[in-house]
Order: sequence, then C-alpha cells, then structure tokens
Amino acid sequence: MVDKNKVTCYFIFMLTQRTNVLFSPYEYNELVALTAKSGQTMGELIRQAVRKTYKIKVAPAQKKENSFQATMRRIRKLTKNVDMSGINYRELVTEGRKYE
Repeated sequence: MVDKNKVTCYFIFMLTQRTNVLFSPYEYNELVALTAKSGQTMGELIRQAVRKTYKIKVAPAQKKENSFQATMRRIRKLTKNVDMSGINYRELVTEGRKYE
C-alpha cells in the first residue's frame, strides 16, 4: 500500500546527455568525500568543475536547478536520521506513474 501522504517531486529541468568518465581510485575517493561534505551529487560536482574549467555558462532553465538543489540539501539534512528501510520504491514509482 502506498502512503498517499508522501511527497512527489517533479523535475522542471532534466539532464538528457550521458557520458562515462573513468577515475583513479584516489580521484574517485576524493570525489566521494566531496559529495559527502557538500551534499551534492557526484554528477553535479563534475558538471560544476566542467563549467568552471571551460567557462561554460549555465543554461537559463538550469538556473532553476540551483534552488531545487538547495531544497534537496535541506531535505537530506532534515531526514538524515530518518529510517527509510522498508520503503518499497518500486511501489512508489508505480503509484506516481498513474498521474503522468
């Protein structure tokens, strides 16, 4: 049974291009530590590094993502000690698809 009180998140801006990057164990461990410290995903850290290194401007639609990221960091902080074991994510996704 799906809890109808759960919050559903909809993404306004979606990333559509994928690539693979190989790192040395040291680089990877450093990125893992940075993600834990910053609360950002590894992908976002890498995208920020690419934008900064190659001076790529953020697309206008992507600027909205920043407030989303701040919200997600706040949610992660607030739910840090919440036990989420036993959540059936497949059931939540299936329930959410009813509203597409």
